[in-house]
Amino acid sequence: MDGLRVDHPDGLVDPERYLRRLRELAPNAWIIVEKILQPGETLPDSWPLMAPRVMIFLNLAGGLFIDPDGKETLARFYSEFTGEQTGLPRHGHDQKLLVLRGMFTAEINRLGELLGKICAGDARCRNFSPAGLREAMMEMAACLPVYRTYMRTGAVRGKSIPA
Repeated sequence: MDGLRVDHPDGLVDPERYLRRLRELAPNAWIIVEKILQPGETLPDSWPLMAPRVMIFLNLAGGLFIDPDGKETLARFYSEFTGEQTGLPRHGHDQKLLVLRGMFTAEINRLGELLGKICAGDARCRNFSPAGLREAMMEMAACLPVYRTYMRTGAVRGKSIPA
């Protein structure tokens, strides 16, 4: 085997651990991942990849064929066509919330339960409702500038999250 390509590792519980296991099984293989990166976003340096910059290069090379002056024209056309006047940043935020509410209901509910357990032990936030906690989590996620943070269990102030 010469190489492995992992498409969109974001769906994995722990992409880094998965890639480390792959590296152990194929120590000499050329391992790359396909991941859509936001401008300025990079892959974690801790990932055991031989070519982490390949997809970044391809993204930049593809940008050579995109005229940045066309953004306003497309935004105007979109607003005229759909009747939405919210603008692209607001539209992106709203679409993230739509996906969270529609496709990730079980995950949001589970995270809400875990957050409720954390809040129950803190007098400053023990009275927040489960619905309020879920809404706050979704709003926070919708405001993140990247799709995934790659935080690992126990990385929040050195505390592990109760199961």
